[in-house]
Amino acid sequence: METTDHSKQQLLLAEARAVLTQLQAVRKRIGSSSEYYELAYPDMWVIYNTLSGKQAEKYIEGWVAHLLQGAKLQSQDIPEELRGHDYGDIWVGPAKTLGSNNAELKVILRDGGSIGGKQFRFYENVPYYIFFKAWSPERYELFVLSKQELVDEIKYRGRKYTQLRAFGASQGTGWMTRTTPLESKLARLDENLSKANRDLITWEFNALTETEYYTRFQKLYSLTPAQAVAKIQQQ
Repeated sequence: METTDHSKQQLLLAEARAVLTQLQAVRKRIGSSSEYYELAYPDMWVIYNTLSGKQAEKYIEGWVAHLLQGAKLQSQDIPEELRGHDYGDIWVGPAKTLGSNNAELKVILRDGGSIGGKQFRFYENVPYYIFFKAWSPERYELFVLSKQELVDEIKYRGRKYTQLRAFGASQGTGWMTRTTPLESKLARLDENLSKANRDLITWEFNALTETEYYTRFQKLYSLTPAQAVAKIQQQ
């Protein structure tokens, strides 16, 4: 029995090594991922899942930016005297105007119904938040919220559905515990908007289990790429 199991393992390892060797060869042939920003979503999915972790992360940012007629936000885009802060990940549309069309991008390609993210810095000069939710190799959703809309949504969901679980602190700032009163937590969001406090906020919801809230979120913020660009450009 042990010999049979060992033989199966060796066969599986041989297959895995062959697949890994082929994958590494394909990655080298891909070259610069920026050459694949114009791919349709199903083809982008293939490239994304072929690339390694960091490469894939950079690629999806560029792909979404291109989808929204913009570009990835680079350090050279920021005036030297303003560097050292977080301005998000991408520009939406052709302009590059801080506080106007820079956006934080939260990409969710993992299985399940999670929509949201970690390390929201509401005290920074990021006017928009974009959630890119990939449901399958054929379907995605794009949600676009202004900073104020996102803070209002966190408050709304907290008061109506989740109460003390309205949001979390990404790196355990110490001021918040499980028993912190809801309104005290929500007031802290406004303190971040005014820069009185600087917290790293975690917020997400499950579209598969929070169906009522997901339907509301869809109705208010789910946009086509063209609608997303128009929303940000008209502000």
